[in-house]
Amino acid sequence: MVNVVRALAKSSDIFFYQVGGGFESFKGLGANKLLEYYKSFGFGQRPGLDTGNDSAGSIPSVEGKKKTTGEAWTVGDTYNISIGQGNIMASPLQLAMAFSAVANGGTLYKPHMVDRVMDEDGKLVRTIEPEVVRAGFLEAGSLEVVRRGLRQTIVDGTGCCSINREVPVPVSGKTGTAETSSRGFDGKNPITKPHAWFEAYAPSDNPEIVVVALVENAGEGAQFALPVVRDTLKHYFTHR
Repeated sequence: MVNVVRALAKSSDIFFYQVGGGFESFKGLGANKLLEYYKSFGFGQRPGLDTGNDSAGSIPSVEGKKKTTGEAWTVGDTYNISIGQGNIMASPLQLAMAFSAVANGGTLYKPHMVDRVMDEDGKLVRTIEPEVVRAGFLEAGSLEVVRRGLRQTIVDGTGCCSINREVPVPVSGKTGTAETSSRGFDGKNPITKPHAWFEAYAPSDNPEIVVVALVENAGEGAQFALPVVRDTLKHYFTHR
């Protein structure tokens, strides 16, 4: 038996297939509700970065599939988007924004490269104030369950156990392994290894930093992306 906390900690695809797309007598959330959640977290939209070179990525739509491919949306499509697969593309920045919303209690912020601008003499020219994109879209009880699952990922889940040994504060995180149809530099030979993802925030009980790592066409997130995040957090909390 698997609940939400354990499903997050162990990356149980089957659990999220059923919650998202249903199975037998269990209806599931359905595609439209899932896609609505993605939009709430900022996916499929440009983050609005100061430098202007950010990407919106993409999320699919039930109607859009029919228009572009002539094929109807299926339960299999819903299963795919239930675990972030299918025709979903997201940038590390978008993942950082979404994970920050979970870490801070439910507020999605616009990203900024700096928090202040100084002139050549060191005088303050402008302070960059936080900008809220969306707030109040997460129910506190549900958010707490998710946060427990993200902590459990590090304690005894797919993110265990080097972070526990090497980072001096409690960490919460999530592994990700994204299948891709990328091709090599010659444009012909397929690359079969998935993208490795890992995102984390710390300290778990009072977060002050979010780190997201993407290692393209590397393999499992726990093997290739997690060490990047671990070493970053270790340095931050040891030398800040």
